[in-house]
Amino acid sequence: MAVAVYPQLDALLRDRGLSVLEVKRAIEDRYGLVVDLAMLQGLTGSEPVDLTDLTLAGAVATVLGVSLSDLFSIEATPASGGLPAGGEHLSNEASRRLLELLTLQDSGNLNERETNELQQLVDEYGRSFRDEHIRHYAMKVGISLADATRQADSRVSGALTWLRDLDAQPGGRQAFIERVKQRRASASH
Repeated sequence: MAVAVYPQLDALLRDRGLSVLEVKRAIEDRYGLVVDLAMLQGLTGSEPVDLTDLTLAGAVATVLGVSLSDLFSIEATPASGGLPAGGEHLSNEASRRLLELLTLQDSGNLNERETNELQQLVDEYGRSFRDEHIRHYAMKVGISLADATRQADSRVSGALTWLRDLDAQPGGRQAFIERVKQRRASASH
């Protein structure tokens, strides 16, 4: 079984209109604890935490008026289950056929009917993969499947709009790539 513990402090702070520093000060004032800001900020991330200071977590929960189960989301996946790996989004037969068609495509021997069949299998795989990951995200952040789907659709739409706007500028993509390279170069110095 795989177990992941996701901190939920960021969402709790947003809901209450509070900052990490305000929570830090409240804990220090109320309980006289010395709060490690980096440890507290670690509870605002979206990545799973392996270890945390339970005294700090308890103080945060108390200051915010929530339980520890509100502060952390626990995802336990049986070792034999979880998110499907590549290929498990299709039936065994469909996965086998997809592999055959991809092999034919690589060799340049794909006819029109097989090209259409390949596209249908790739589309089916993509839908299944997307749906599974949206369900996973919805469970992780504690929102409805419909809200998670709307968020995903909105992000994809926003990315497509940004890309279209970038492509509408002469040399837009190349200029963007150069800006990213410059930022990386300056960040590494």
